[in-house]
Amino acid sequence: MRAGVSRLRWLGGQVAVSVLGTLLVLLAAGSGLAGGYALVTGDLGAFEHLTLPMLASVSPVLVTVSVALLLYGVAPRLQPAAWLVLVLGFVVLMFGEVFRMPGWLRGLSPYDHLALMPAEPFRILPFATLLVMALVLSLVGAFALSRRDIG
Repeated sequence: MRAGVSRLRWLGGQVAVSVLGTLLVLLAAGSGLAGGYALVTGDLGAFEHLTLPMLASVSPVLVTVSVALLLYGVAPRLQPAAWLVLVLGFVVLMFGEVFRMPGWLRGLSPYDHLALMPAEPFRILPFATLLVMALVLSLVGAFALSRRDIG
């Protein structure tokens, strides 16, 4: 009788929690934004215009999670470096224009590629590209974890 859980099954559970948690947090943030807007303006149709656009942010968040997964699979001691993706995203989003950061530096942030919804229209290509990037990074990380000697 085998009592342990395989690495990939364990990893699948961690990834499922990350993906579902990301969706839940973004949905809650959008609902809070829409609720606040509706209270102030009386516009009860704000849910569609404010909550759903928040879900577009799922792709860069999943890229950030997949970088952490990749680092964990390849070199676990480097996994905390995944926070740099989030820090870079924050700095670019908040200060990119102010500091006149060059385009190549802004382009390193997965958060820089999406439209600023609801002010700008949704663009499927950057969204889908980031989702594919997250999937590829996750698969490489999972493969590396399955091949790594843990001891």
